[in-house]
Amino acid sequence: MNWLKSLFSSIGRFFSSDKGKQTISIIEKLVQIAIPIVLAIAKATGNSGAAASISSVQNVYETYGVPLTQTLVDGDKAAIGNALQNLAVVVLQKQLPPDAASVATNVLNTAVSLAYTATKVS
Repeated sequence: MNWLKSLFSSIGRFFSSDKGKQTISIIEKLVQIAIPIVLAIAKATGNSGAAASISSVQNVYETYGVPLTQTLVDGDKAAIGNALQNLAVVVLQKQLPPDAASVATNVLNTAVSLAYTATKVS
């Protein structure tokens, strides 16, 4: 268990550092941009999230002009949820200001996940 304690200690030190604080600030700004995107996608799919119908997912992809490159199967909640997450990340990336255009995809994924969580809490 020492390794786990060491891991959390390292994570804590990182987020206490200047770089960590900068990362948190970036994610906070991205979440604010992502929340309306997540809400619009949820509304377009009937607020059903991973239980959305394939046709509603295809329609929302078309609405944003993003090609749906994966095959979805009815009832495959993981694939449908991933498709909706991926769409939100692409739309978020397109809406970033020029100074944030180089933000890493994992940071965008984090922002979308936090935005989704925030919309479920409120």
